[in-house]
Amino acid sequence: MLYKGSESFAAAGAMVGIIQEAALVLDFLSRTDCDLFFQYNICDAIRKYTVSVLTKLEEEFACETDAANDTSEKPMGVSNLNLKFEESNSMGGSIKDMNEHYRSSLEDSSLIGED
Repeated sequence: MLYKGSESFAAAGAMVGIIQEAALVLDFLSRTDCDLFFQYNICDAIRKYTVSVLTKLEEEFACETDAANDTSEKPMGVSNLNLKFEESNSMGGSIKDMNEHYRSSLEDSSLIGED
């Protein structure tokens, strides 16, 4: 991990976000209350922005890495991982399907009052 430079604060912030998300997910899994959907969305937002920060850092350092002395086929710093959060959630389902599922669940539940 980066301990120096201007990117160290962004990397540290991303790690703190991951820790906060893990704590929220642990709390989320240990409770059964009516506010679970909101808490899940908070975790999802943390994950989304953390992935964004880490992906930008990865791309920036892949470009800055000196690969002149590298004898491998792939320059150091280049990753073949696909970190796009739009494609799927942590359980492997698409975000669109998940949102439709929760939207229909909320519409069917008694938590939403009709005015």
